[in-house]
Amino acid sequence: MAPNDKIKDILTRYWEGESTVDEELLLAEYFTQSDIDPELLVYQPLFRYFEVEKDTASPAGFEADLMQKIAAPVIQLDRPVRKFNFQVIMRTAAGIALVIGTLVVIDWYQYKSKNLDLYADTYETPEAALAGLKSALIQVSDQIDGSSEIVHEQFQKLEDTQTISF
Repeated sequence: MAPNDKIKDILTRYWEGESTVDEELLLAEYFTQSDIDPELLVYQPLFRYFEVEKDTASPAGFEADLMQKIAAPVIQLDRPVRKFNFQVIMRTAAGIALVIGTLVVIDWYQYKSKNLDLYADTYETPEAALAGLKSALIQVSDQIDGSSEIVHEQFQKLEDTQTISF
C-alpha cells in the first residue's frame, strides 16, 4: 500500500472515529511535513491547528474546579404536583353555562317581544320578485356601461398623449 493510500485509509477511519492514538499521531506527523499529497492539503490547517493548540495551557485552577463540579452531587428539586380540584372545575363550568343560558333566554325574549318574522317574503308573488330582480339587474348593467364609457375615454386620452412628440 502506498504511503498516501495508507494516510487516506487512516484519515477515513479518523473521520469515522475508529482510529487509534498511534494512527492519529501518524496523521499529525504527516500533516506537519511540507511534502503532502495535493488531495489532502485541505486537512493540513486542521492538523496544524491541533499541533499548535496542544501546548496551550488551561487557566490556573481549571482542572480542580472541573473535578469539583463533576464530583458534586446532583440536587434535583421536587416540583410541586398540581392537583386538579374537581369542585372548582365544576363551579366554573356551571357559571359559564349559567351565563350562556341567560344570554340565550334574553335574546329569545327580545325576538319574541318584537314579533319579527325573519324569514318573511319581500314580494307577494313570484312574478313581482322576478320584476324586482330584472329591475336590479338593469341598474347594475347601466352602472357597468357607464363605467366602461369612462374607461374608454381615459384610454383615448392616454393614446392622444402618446402620439404627441416633442
